[in-house]
Amino acid sequence: MFAVNFLVQICILHALYPFLVLGQEPPECTSYKQALPECDCLKEPDRGTAIIDCSNRNLTRLPTVRAPVLDIIDELRMGDNNITNLQHNAFQGLMIRKIDLRGNSLSIVSDTSFHEGLRSSLKILYIDGNGTSWPPKAALSQLTSMEELIMSNYQVPHLEHTPDQTFFLPFTNLKYLTLDNWGIQAIETGAFTGPTSLMSLTLNKQRLVDIPINVLALTGSSLKTLRKLTISNTHSISEISPSAFLVLDELEELDLSHNSINKLDDGCFKGIDGTLTKLNLTGNSLTGTSSGIIGLKNLPKLAELDLSAQGQMTDFPDLSQLRSTVPLKLYLNNNKITQLRSNSLAAVAGQLNTLDISDNPIQSVEPNAFINTTSLAVLKMSNVPGMFQGSTLSSVLGTLKKLVALNISSNGLREVSNFTFENMTLLQDLDLSSNQLTKLLPEALVGPRGLTKLYLHNNNIIQSLSSCLFDGHTSPTITMTLGTLRCDCDIKWIWDRIKSGSLIFPPGYEPKCLDGQVLSNKTLAEICPVTPQNVQCFNYYNPTKLTFTKFVVTQTNISLLWTVSNTAGLRSYHLTADANGNVWKRDLLPSVTNYIVNDLKPNTAYSVCLTAVFNSGKSVILCNTTKTLSAGGSPNQKEGTSSEEVGIIVGAVIGGLILIAILIAILYLVFIRKKPPKSADVPVQPRNFSKSELPTMTMESRSFAKPKRTSAEQNHREGMQVVAISDGQTGGGGGARVGRAHILTSDGSSKPRSTASSTSEQSNYENDHGILPSIPANKTGQTQGYYNMAFKKDSYDEIDPKREISI
Repeated sequence: MFAVNFLVQICILHALYPFLVLGQEPPECTSYKQALPECDCLKEPDRGTAIIDCSNRNLTRLPTVRAPVLDIIDELRMGDNNITNLQHNAFQGLMIRKIDLRGNSLSIVSDTSFHEGLRSSLKILYIDGNGTSWPPKAALSQLTSMEELIMSNYQVPHLEHTPDQTFFLPFTNLKYLTLDNWGIQAIETGAFTGPTSLMSLTLNKQRLVDIPINVLALTGSSLKTLRKLTISNTHSISEISPSAFLVLDELEELDLSHNSINKLDDGCFKGIDGTLTKLNLTGNSLTGTSSGIIGLKNLPKLAELDLSAQGQMTDFPDLSQLRSTVPLKLYLNNNKITQLRSNSLAAVAGQLNTLDISDNPIQSVEPNAFINTTSLAVLKMSNVPGMFQGSTLSSVLGTLKKLVALNISSNGLREVSNFTFENMTLLQDLDLSSNQLTKLLPEALVGPRGLTKLYLHNNNIIQSLSSCLFDGHTSPTITMTLGTLRCDCDIKWIWDRIKSGSLIFPPGYEPKCLDGQVLSNKTLAEICPVTPQNVQCFNYYNPTKLTFTKFVVTQTNISLLWTVSNTAGLRSYHLTADANGNVWKRDLLPSVTNYIVNDLKPNTAYSVCLTAVFNSGKSVILCNTTKTLSAGGSPNQKEGTSSEEVGIIVGAVIGGLILIAILIAILYLVFIRKKPPKSADVPVQPRNFSKSELPTMTMESRSFAKPKRTSAEQNHREGMQVVAISDGQTGGGGGARVGRAHILTSDGSSKPRSTASSTSEQSNYENDHGILPSIPANKTGQTQGYYNMAFKKDSYDEIDPKREISI
């Protein structure tokens, strides 16, 4: 079943391939089509470059180049044809970076098939023989710039280090080498001489009976730089020698899949234990017992371990000595494991990131089987139907709060209970396909608001889905698969979301109606000819609040009035009043919002609880403790306090305390804290001025206090000089005068002066002649001099001339 699901996903990708790859043609395609009109020109999705695709066209020879191509072609695909012969200058006129000839049975390859133009341009070559032919050593020897070479279906029983069989000597720049199905039985020391920086070596489908230690363990070997080594599908290698990888101290990935390895001895990974990050042992014969896999020891950097399809593994492997310190992907699918115990994952629980236990005959799951798997992000449990017999999904998966992807397909599930995924708030990818679901309620998907993929295909009994299914979810688009639906107003929302692009169905997995037509091909009138009734969805992401708005207590009654913040799906209320085990209770309709609890005993404590019950199974409860009044007591409103009321009271108390603190601060500043006493004015003795000291008094006297001009403006006081302030005149109706002074600007010029309203008095008191004015009446007895008894600091920059005469 796992294989079936895998094939289904491959089919989906295959169906999507034209949409992912084709797109807009690169500009190079014009010249490419002129050169090779028999082929297509595609856009490579990752590199964005142009590809000439001549694959799968039943060609028996390479097409003739019709026009020159000046630039280097990124890739030429000639695979899956019937080409058997590469003639002289087969690619003449073309410079190519990558050539793919896989799927052909080349029996003859001319020594000059690859012309000199490819010597510098060709970096990658995939080439197949016919299963009996010898590798085209002479033809390939010209391609000295190659970095990747895949050669399949040749017949070389012994890979020797001789002039005739040292195939790789010219490829000093080679980094990736794959020899597939060569029938190799033995490899001679030095057979891989040539490449100086080989990073990956794959020996697949060979006839080796042992790991070639003589080649791998050779000090100074050209393989010492390997980062990845694959020796797979030999079906003969049964053990790993302790010295097999001793000198490969840079190796990070080791693939020994599909051999016959039945035991991992202690020290079998010596030399690479500190660098190994990926280990693939799928398709061997390991049992999983501590003695059988003792070699899985002290691998601190191991991030991926594949122990799937062992054939003999009936229990979880003992990984207590693994000691990985990084997030770990563990694949145990397609084994014969029958039980998931509470300690099965204990050794790797803290590092476990991905776990695949699909296609195992698991019959029981102990409580806390996934305990401490706090980092588990991907869980695949496809085709383990016995795992959920007698157990609910919630009981098995309830503790997994970090899951991002979950596959529980092909388990015969008939329902998904409400709130099964409530704690999986990070879940994005959910596969429920190939089960026996008859419905999927919105409550089943409460929790993973960021869901982006939901697979429901092969659940043909599901014919309708609620429009509230994704209510409250945050993903702008969701990829989904469905089967056949009953196309009516109930699924109009699916039609709407397909049209808006927020719901995407891969090609071949679009929902169909009972008449066989694809839903998206129908018109709205065909699906829902009338305006559908609005459906109110329950908001599970904002907690429902139940509040008492009235709570009046008498001797024998308690009068209640309440509100609920969300009534969607509200089924009923349940009201109880408990007095030390003596319970009064009533079930109320969802439309009821007030009730009187009667026939109570006076002077008795009661716990009053109101429960709102919803169709989803969720409930909200509100309780209040109170005491009925004694005989003769007055009705007491809100004697008990709900949790909401307690919050209000606490808030009011805190607010009152803050207000009191503010008032105390104000009182302190206004009444308690005294300003420092003003210092007494220092008496200023009058001074008599000589004529030479006295400024010329004019009508330009002025005081300056609060400037209304900036320093950049003309005539600002910083650029002025006050020549005189006052002439001390006290006559003229008893009002003191403030005269005017010359105002000198910073450049020495004077501001045009205005004339006072009375100039006759001024002439008697010029500063450069005349007698001193008389002493003011209130200054009798003091020395004669200039006094201005009415002088005040002016609060204006500009003073009205009339106001200046008498202040």
